[in-house]
Amino acid sequence: MTLKEFIKQFRQYSNDEEKPYLFSKEEIEQCIAEAMKWYSKKNPILRESNIDTIPKQKTYPLPTDYQTWYEGLENVDIVGNDVIVENPCYGRITFLYYANRRLCEVAKEDLQFFFEYCFGALLEKEVLESIKEENKTGTVKAMKLGRGLDLTFDECKNIRQELLLLAREKKQKFFENIKGNRKGIWI
Repeated sequence: MTLKEFIKQFRQYSNDEEKPYLFSKEEIEQCIAEAMKWYSKKNPILRESNIDTIPKQKTYPLPTDYQTWYEGLENVDIVGNDVIVENPCYGRITFLYYANRRLCEVAKEDLQFFFEYCFGALLEKEVLESIKEENKTGTVKAMKLGRGLDLTFDECKNIRQELLLLAREKKQKFFENIKGNRKGIWI
């Protein structure tokens, strides 16, 4: 699934299909990136990479999606996100590493949990921002929640707490789904 397709389906899922949107494209993208980090820690993918070494250069960057190595980096040092080669010469280091997944590599059955996580995280953010805004201005803010639900906070004093609980329940389903044994080595 592409990012564009995910955003379209997320808008359908959250009933946030009419402009002005409650959740901006950038907010959704940021939320997906956050969820991908969590998902990838529990479900990394094995990738192959190469480092072409040259004389006089000791430091080489690791791939941006790198988590930890699987094989091939036994004879080098890793400091931060760099490989340190003690005696560099012309050559190639080929290695396998555990990597962060891309959205297109997420199992179809797991996408529902990404929708729920994003909806929960974005809803939580909206509720917390409305509380902060009300504390600044002393006014009650209305909120469009999708799925045909528009609320003003004077309708129910405890609505914020209920919305925060709903948001956290949505996010929790995502974390329950990715539970399990980690693969690889984490530092």
